[in-house]
Amino acid sequence: MPLQNSGQISLNDLHVEAGGTSGTQCSMNDSDIRGLLNASANSQMTFSGFYGASNALWTTDVTVGYSSFKGLVSIGYFPDPYSNVTQGSVSDSTVDFINNGNATFYLYHSNILGLVFIAYNIGTDNSNSGFTSIKVHNTTFTRASAGFEVSAPSYKQWRWSNVGNVWDTTTSGTIRTVEFN
Repeated sequence: MPLQNSGQISLNDLHVEAGGTSGTQCSMNDSDIRGLLNASANSQMTFSGFYGASNALWTTDVTVGYSSFKGLVSIGYFPDPYSNVTQGSVSDSTVDFINNGNATFYLYHSNILGLVFIAYNIGTDNSNSGFTSIKVHNTTFTRASAGFEVSAPSYKQWRWSNVGNVWDTTTSGTIRTVEFN
């Protein structure tokens, strides 16, 4: 999750956002911390310069939608191409790290399928790559632990089974941050 946009930021906050372990040794000149700002070695940096910085590949806020149809419960963001009805909404619908930012996505949890992330308009990118983890609300899922399938050149899908309700809500309109690393 990006660093805050105001207030005090500690060196430990920068270290954790850059992927380090809280409480371990670090310095402002460490390459991972400088990487949050794309700064070169020995650059002058201020803590306030890190406001809003993120190590994430892509972050979006999902306004959760909820539906139930014949026993299938679906929670999250799902723009249904068949009914032209979109369940939920997102602050950014373009997946930055697939097909040069041209991919769009679905991200939802169902009581039958588990957590599902589907990227559409993937171009020639049929690989099981691009991100290492996804954080939905307070839960992180690794790409390596997901089932994967591809339907070239249409979409690729990752699915995590038996994960419970990752949104921690069934109330439409609840906003949750989703972060890809």
